[in-house]
Amino acid sequence: MKWTRGTSQFLSKKMKWLIRAKNISWTEKLDILFPRLIFR
Repeated sequence: MKWTRGTSQFLSKKMKWLIRAKNISWTEKLDILFPRLIFR
């Protein structure tokens, strides 16, 4: 679960940036966000 912890730390610091980023597709955004929502 090391990657889950890393993703959690990333999202806690960069969530607004990730959602507003125009150079990242929504598919990629969901790919990052979905595991975080499941393994809460």
